[in-house]
Amino acid sequence: MTRNQWSNMSDEERRTKVAELCGWRDIRIRPLHVEYHEFTEDLLSGFHDDYGDEVAEIPYYLTDLNAMHELEGLMSEAEYLVYVNCHLSRTSGHEENGRIISATASQRAEAFVLAMESEV
Repeated sequence: MTRNQWSNMSDEERRTKVAELCGWRDIRIRPLHVEYHEFTEDLLSGFHDDYGDEVAEIPYYLTDLNAMHELEGLMSEAEYLVYVNCHLSRTSGHEENGRIISATASQRAEAFVLAMESEV
């Protein structure tokens, strides 16, 4: 995937792409019971080994820094180096000084997809 392809995707497509790379399966909009409420809502959801046979809502990778931090912790050392060195520093606009701490969840999600599909 290229930056141009990423920029042409909708937020739902981006969120789905990140989820696929994280091992989510059968990703689609489906009615789910909303925790702490007495109703269901149509949510982007799927199956992941962490949830067994239960369908679960896909994390909001583009807006949730905690979800992105969890993702970063699952990367191998080699994947993480590509993520940081080749993508995140450019995506966050801090390539000159390598300061990536201020990267947003959306910037981290973009860098993650680019790194995971990189041929470096």
